[in-house]
Amino acid sequence: MTGDDTMPPRAASAVVGLGLSVVAVAALPIADGIPGSAALRRLAGAALLGRAVVPSGPLLSALRLPTPAPEFVRLDRVGYRPLCLALATGLLTTS
Repeated sequence: MTGDDTMPPRAASAVVGLGLSVVAVAALPIADGIPGSAALRRLAGAALLGRAVVPSGPLLSALRLPTPAPEFVRLDRVGYRPLCLALATGLLTTS
């Protein structure tokens, strides 16, 4: 979905998936008694809030990734960034 047609390595996708899984467990009410779960929720909320407010072009440029394709920019603007904002709000208000 960027200007480059190659997909990210499987390991990178696995790291993102594992990280999101850990955050999902930390957001569950049963995690309230686990040491560090509130800090993890705040950290994940802050990261998602940052992702929601930074447009894809500057973000990908800062990460030295290829220029995004117009379709990626559109989908990021109308779908992914609002989703990140909603998730961040949920995590930050439950911490």
